[in-house]
Amino acid sequence: MRRRTVSGAVLALLFLLALSAPALAVPSKPAVVRCCAILQWHLRNSLTGGAADITFNYGTGSTGDRPVFGDWNGDGTKTPGVRRGTLFLLRNSNTSGPAELEIRYGILGDRPVVGDWDGDGADTIGVVRLRDDNRLEWLLRNSNTPGPAEISFVYSLGNDLPVVGDWDGDGADTIGAVRRQANFRFQWLLRNSNTGGAAEVSAVYGLNSDQPVVGDWDDNGDDTLGVVRRAANGRLQWLLRNSITGGGAELSFVYGLGTDFPLVWR
Repeated sequence: MRRRTVSGAVLALLFLLALSAPALAVPSKPAVVRCCAILQWHLRNSLTGGAADITFNYGTGSTGDRPVFGDWNGDGTKTPGVRRGTLFLLRNSNTSGPAELEIRYGILGDRPVVGDWDGDGADTIGVVRLRDDNRLEWLLRNSNTPGPAEISFVYSLGNDLPVVGDWDGDGADTIGAVRRQANFRFQWLLRNSNTGGAAEVSAVYGLNSDQPVVGDWDDNGDDTLGVVRRAANGRLQWLLRNSITGGGAELSFVYGLGTDFPLVWR
């Protein structure tokens, strides 16, 4: 009888531990969006080349839609969105269909950005605006609703490429910029808070003609660097690093066509 009691207690403890354990994460994965009349989304389930595992249509090139990925409902999966003019059109599944969220935010000419700014597990919208002094102003929201910016600051220069990632693994996304240098290399200038100031982390990685991408490639909880390069055969070569440092690619594969727009999803 005593043995049964102990066994039951152990089983109950294991059950409680299982309930409290965080869900297993997965590394970031590659995606491309193919233009033009209808935007075609091609997603892979691994950091390898090959055929798309998930394909669907969402958005249109004729209206100038700019694709974004985000976990809009906090379920752990990034799903598609586009910014059309000043309107964000978001879906909660990787399927074709109408937008499930429509948010008017920002002005024409703003660049869309997406991140989990407050660390609550869901991604929300933002825009980056070029100011008259050739600086970039970041205007971020903590909910996928219209309204004034809840976070605003100035960071980086007008020709920089905005990037977003969880650089320090604290569960919240913060901002960064990629700057084209005179030696035709990319300089990454990253901050661990959504505020203006000097870069807290800096690295040189990639070429001026590359497209920067950000992801948690090794599933260790923080985001690191990557670039996508158009190869000589007209395909896209992904060159990824598992740390925010310069050096050679630690993971390389070919996925997508040279005219595709690369994105990252989980």
